[in-house]
Amino acid sequence: RSGSPAVRKSIMGAAASANEGAGSEDTFNYPPGIENSSVVDVKQPLLADSAVGVPYPEGAFDSTRPNETFLTKSKVFTKKASNFTAVVNLCKCFVGAASFELPWAFMKAGILGSVLGLACLAPMASYIFGVLTTCGHLGSALPEWKAKQRLHPPTFPEIGDLALGVFGRVITWIGLWAFTLGAVGTYFVFISQAMASLTPLKDWQWLLIICPLVSVLSWLRSMRLLAPTSSLGLLALLFAIVVTSVDLIQHGEYRSLDNYAWFRVKTYPSFIGNAAFLYLISTAVLPIEQGMREPKKFPYLFLMAAIFVTVLNLAFGMAAYLGYGDCEKLGLDSDDLGCTQGNVVDNLQPGITTKLVKIFLSLDLLFTGLVFLFPFNQAFEKEILGEREYIVKIGNAGFDMTPWLKNAMRTVVCICTAAVAKGVPIFSLMTDITGGIGCNFLAFILTPVFYVRLRGKTSGYWRKMTIYHFPLVFKWGPFAPVDPHLILIRSRMCEFVLLTLLFIFGWIVLALTMNTFLRALITGDY
Repeated sequence: RSGSPAVRKSIMGAAASANEGAGSEDTFNYPPGIENSSVVDVKQPLLADSAVGVPYPEGAFDSTRPNETFLTKSKVFTKKASNFTAVVNLCKCFVGAASFELPWAFMKAGILGSVLGLACLAPMASYIFGVLTTCGHLGSALPEWKAKQRLHPPTFPEIGDLALGVFGRVITWIGLWAFTLGAVGTYFVFISQAMASLTPLKDWQWLLIICPLVSVLSWLRSMRLLAPTSSLGLLALLFAIVVTSVDLIQHGEYRSLDNYAWFRVKTYPSFIGNAAFLYLISTAVLPIEQGMREPKKFPYLFLMAAIFVTVLNLAFGMAAYLGYGDCEKLGLDSDDLGCTQGNVVDNLQPGITTKLVKIFLSLDLLFTGLVFLFPFNQAFEKEILGEREYIVKIGNAGFDMTPWLKNAMRTVVCICTAAVAKGVPIFSLMTDITGGIGCNFLAFILTPVFYVRLRGKTSGYWRKMTIYHFPLVFKWGPFAPVDPHLILIRSRMCEFVLLTLLFIFGWIVLALTMNTFLRALITGDY
């Protein structure tokens, strides 16, 4: 999660011009037998309710079915990202500090469990983020959103508000707070522990240094001064991976497969949380997709990036796990450097290169934390303070307190982040909690609910689905119905069932993560 330019632009929202061109003279092509001949001169894509003739919202499109229902290529190319740039930005968001706890997560899942887990999570994330981007387009097509005359698509909290009202907005902010404090808190833990290993100061003392430093830097009103840190951060990350790979070649000890676990049920939830932290980049998805020239290709590009990163993470994580060894199989304590650690950097041999790795990664994560905090702070300030200015009269003069109120709010966010890092001073546990609670809550719990709600509000999408249609889901092959309307209903039923399963999966992951977290707090064993 090294922070891309697209994420810098707005993690919480979208590019201001992303909605330009919506409602332009685009046409939809219907497969034979599905078109609604009763509606004339109405822009209506495949997934409109053909039985009742309700047109699909003008300007909206469905990124879960890009070949069927997307608008044509965007006619606005200025300041838009190419497909290649979008893939690079997604890869930057995937790869980061989380990659260095993957070997430990593999040890918790076992060899087979790790491979199956990543192979399943990548397509699941690809699908659910296609659903999330569709929510943005569905929301922008609602009359209440158009009445506001906004020049940008709805942000995540605004999508929640359009779907569920004030309650949806509030629970979205709860998820964003959990994700932001957890993600940036993870960076604080990494930096404080890395620097504590290089200096006489303890990790909590480094937190006292990091907190005011990040607080003051977060007062910046523009990220332009920090723009060069993205490239430098990628170089630092690449340097760390190369050093770790060389260390594995020189000092790694690859044993027979009997010395490794194939599947661990008891500790598997720890793997799921850490893997979720790696893949579920909910706050980065909307700005990247809305800033693309061809947003209809986002699901495919996301899947490409996810597959590419999955292959790299499998190779790196598995090589480190096999090279440094399984603590339980070797009969070693979890903090023994003779086996895989929660942060694989701790397994590196002492020396100048290891010190440089820790220093460079710490600097990278320091600025990456600012990248994550900047859009969050802006969105939160707008949510609380609105657009008005707060002027204090002193005599006949007025003093603008607005910038200082914003600085105070940003400082409070940094203090809360440092408090979270102090409360959970274990790198792998922090990534587990953030992935299983914050990332998972936004992706697999809120997104399906928002999507189902917005679909129902925009086009009567679920109107014709009843319990009597449920058996259609299981009628395939020669027993499948041939009536186009029934095919449409079956497609929507399958979609609804899949979203329901993902919703249930999200709650299971949340419960397991909370159980792991509470057990770690009570027993001190993780």
